[in-house]
Amino acid sequence: MRQPVHVSQFIIVPPAGRSRDLVRCKELFKAHLMRQFPRYSFDVASVAVLEDDHHFVIIPIMNYVTPDGDSYLCQEPSRSVIAEISEACAGFSPEERKRMVA
Repeated sequence: MRQPVHVSQFIIVPPAGRSRDLVRCKELFKAHLMRQFPRYSFDVASVAVLEDDHHFVIIPIMNYVTPDGDSYLCQEPSRSVIAEISEACAGFSPEERKRMVA
């Protein structure tokens, strides 16, 4: 029997009010998340889907394709993982990160 495959990739949709700034410093933002969640990879949507200025939308990539081309549905991540990622997104400050790198 096949072992369940856990989600390893997420798309982050920033709030409308932060979308432009986060897209500009996308690599810093992704590095911030990957330091906190090394098991996962992240991409940032370039357009805010919702006119929400306060909340990030975390979208797990639920499909996994094996090297042989077989496709499987991944095990859904827990709500606590989604909440932790959302908190980490909200805590990111581009200005603070730039000062730390400089």
